[in-house]
Amino acid sequence: RAAAGAHRRPAEQPRGVAYVLHSTAMTDRLTQALGSLHTPPSVFLWLDNDEAGETASRRILDALTPIGATVGTMNHVYEGHKDLNDWLK
Repeated sequence: RAAAGAHRRPAEQPRGVAYVLHSTAMTDRLTQALGSLHTPPSVFLWLDNDEAGETASRRILDALTPIGATVGTMNHVYEGHKDLNDWLK
């Protein structure tokens, strides 16, 4: 785990689009935007390790799986912490 503030540049830059919600209240807007794409997206969720984060994960998974999207949850990376920011401290 890198120290807070440390930045590593990967050998190859990731390609694609990142959607930063800042709130699980934006879940519906995300699923609407991604549901309108012609190509099913690959989505990696970095949500909080709490009830709201789990509820949002389920809602996104339920909305995007039927359109062929690949959805993965990444909160196992910072298990034992509230969220990614807490883990990075």
